Amino acid sequence: MDQQEKDKILDRLVASIEKAYHRPGRLMWRGFLIGLASGIGGTLGIALVIILLTLLVGKLGGIPVIGEALRDLLDIINRGADTQSFIQYVRLLV
Repeated sequence: MDQQEKDKILDRLVASIEKAYHRPGRLMWRGFLIGLASGIGGTLGIALVIILLTLLVGKLGGIPVIGEALRDLLDIINRGADTQSFIQYVRLLV
């Protein structure tokens, strides 16, 4: 890389810094959009992984321990059990 190319890159860098300095609103808006896209992308990615794992576990016949625990938990919720029995159930799981 010769000196002329380095100068051109440096000039572009200086111009970008000046633009950001004189227009901070644009920089904040761009940062907001980048953060929003990152959050949405992460959420969609996690949802996709959970869906795929659910389908995989369903195809393999399920996981008996988790299925029984969820069934028991739903029974407790449906019966409208008091908080104490729920706490005891959670302690059994841990």
